[in-house]
Amino acid sequence: MSRRVIAGGRIKQHDRINTKLQLSQMAKSSLQVLGLFVLSLLVGLGVLELLVRGYALVTGQYAILAAYPNRPPISAAYDLRLVDQTGRVMDGFNVQGGLLIRLDPATGYYLYGPHQNAFYQTNRVGFRDRREFPLAKPKGVKRIMVTGGSAAFGFLATANEQVFTQRLETALQTLGGERVEVINAAAPGFTSRQELSLLVNRLLDYEPDLVLSLSGFNDFSRSSQLRDADLALDGVERLTAGVFTHLGSWGQEQGDALFASLFVIKGLRYWYLKPGELAPAQGPYRPQSLLPLDASEMRRRAARYETSLQRMADLLAAQDVPLVVAVQPTLYNRAYPRLGPNEVAFARWYEGRDPAFPGLVQAGYPLFAQAAQRVAGEHPQMVWVDLTRMFDGVADEVFLDYVHFNDQGHEILTQQLLPILRPLL
Repeated sequence: MSRRVIAGGRIKQHDRINTKLQLSQMAKSSLQVLGLFVLSLLVGLGVLELLVRGYALVTGQYAILAAYPNRPPISAAYDLRLVDQTGRVMDGFNVQGGLLIRLDPATGYYLYGPHQNAFYQTNRVGFRDRREFPLAKPKGVKRIMVTGGSAAFGFLATANEQVFTQRLETALQTLGGERVEVINAAAPGFTSRQELSLLVNRLLDYEPDLVLSLSGFNDFSRSSQLRDADLALDGVERLTAGVFTHLGSWGQEQGDALFASLFVIKGLRYWYLKPGELAPAQGPYRPQSLLPLDASEMRRRAARYETSLQRMADLLAAQDVPLVVAVQPTLYNRAYPRLGPNEVAFARWYEGRDPAFPGLVQAGYPLFAQAAQRVAGEHPQMVWVDLTRMFDGVADEVFLDYVHFNDQGHEILTQQLLPILRPLL
């Protein structure tokens, strides 16, 4: 072998070594730059935190900010918190939420009770009520079982008495003189599949004289690919999968809590966002992750809703029990000129996250009212009520976000349902 060839091989090998050294130095340099950048951010955040704390101390607002919740109390109170059968919080699942839920083999989850806070009470079987109801219906009593999701449950209502179910009970007894029990068995997040399962496995045991389903939006906003038990509580299997999942969830929750405790964040919310802070805080939905991207998926979701209603209607017809299906309204089904200032702010906030959101609701949601209408046409004992435009003639604000009602909204809903329910009892 010639010396030239050997020398050439050594030169190439030397070049490769030099290249590796250069890449290694570049990677090391990049890591150093990244480390300095992260360190600068942390130092800057620390300095800003000290400045905000100092300002709060000087202005006498330190104690206020220290106690200021990172979310409005009513919003946090309605967050779901998973507990076991004894009421103990399960690891890795929102330890700050106020609305207790437990795993349920039939519906995925259901409310835990008895439980109460400043905004609601649930009884020992999870109904939104202070009272306990015997399975055997007392003589001289008419029972209405109400099912549905968060709107039917009265999500974000200031008290049980403000929800339309309690208002209906009072009004029905005033009108007819009979003793009427309106039992709120709804649960936030439930779709019509969960309603059907709850009806079969529990509610019929209470001998209802009428079943009212106020729903539609959860079926509209949940993927057709989700299994029945996962439709409402997205992520239960992930949270109960194993130790590493628990550790990851725990770490994320602790990080979120630490971030929310910073005076920089509290000061931003208290001084600048307080007038309209409920808009982002109340919305339990992320529009981009829920609404379908194509018309075929929307049709599949509407078909799921229609099938559930058919099964509910068949089941109740066999028991000679009327079924009233009320398709709930949303903010985007209300004419824009009628929106109040807070409702406009909510609408713009959601549109900022997903500009296509209003159009998807307006185009796809009518399919669910049409599905309910078709089922009612096939079942004489089912009454279909399209409430999607219920608030068009109302001048005042009625929505707390894009799907939940304020106290006035619950009163209007009550007045809409009264003339429909009374003749059926």
